[in-house]
Amino acid sequence: SNVTINEAELVGIMAEAADLENDELTYTINDSRFVQNNNTFTWQTDYNDSGIYDILITVSDGELDDSKTVTVKVNNLNRPPLLSFIPDITQNENTTIFIIPNATDPDNENNVINDDNNFAFGINASTLPSPFSFDQTTGLFEWSPAFEDSGNYSITFNVTDGQLSDEQALTIKVNNVNRAPRIISSPAINAAEELQYISDVEAEDDDIATKTGDDIRFSLSVAPVGMIINSSSGIIEWIPTNEQAEGNHSVTVAATDSYGANDTQIFIVT
Repeated sequence: SNVTINEAELVGIMAEAADLENDELTYTINDSRFVQNNNTFTWQTDYNDSGIYDILITVSDGELDDSKTVTVKVNNLNRPPLLSFIPDITQNENTTIFIIPNATDPDNENNVINDDNNFAFGINASTLPSPFSFDQTTGLFEWSPAFEDSGNYSITFNVTDGQLSDEQALTIKVNNVNRAPRIISSPAINAAEELQYISDVEAEDDDIATKTGDDIRFSLSVAPVGMIINSSSGIIEWIPTNEQAEGNHSVTVAATDSYGANDTQIFIVT
């Protein structure tokens, strides 16, 4: 009888014959893929063997013979595509992350052309805090985390041939990138003898609005004698003496955040 199996399964054929004269019978097969054990023939198929094969089995008593054709149908067995390893990624805020997953399909790499598959990529990146782009055909993933996006994010890539699939998860770690504060106020540049001089230094830091732990401190690195600044409020105070009333006085003020980044302002008080 004919035989139907799936790829990677064992084909087994047992030939049966009778001789009226009870002569010793020998059996042969016309396909070298089969292993013979007397009247039993076996073939261990693999994933390259899908197709239909007409097998001729012959029995002989040494003088006369008889043959019969057995049709063996080996069904294609689909195998899942495989994603190559994708390592975890660490990158800074305000940079662009590119990931191109690589996938293979063992059915596309054998010598059989009737079992090739087209596959498509997918992604689960719902944890990402800002938009990203993804191409299902190439698998190209592109994301530019903003300055507000530091943290750890888990995403999962998948590939499918329409029936079977493979997936892989990875972690993207986005490092915080500190931004320096900016002095946004204009200084008071006029002072009078023995009268209080006040200048309010104002600074802003984009990280304060979006992150915790950033704090601005003010300082003077160049200043006339007697001039002071409140490190928290940025208020500069000074009462010029009689000797200081004439001349120009250089002032350098700095606004520094918790990470040491700073902005400076240089001006002259007359």
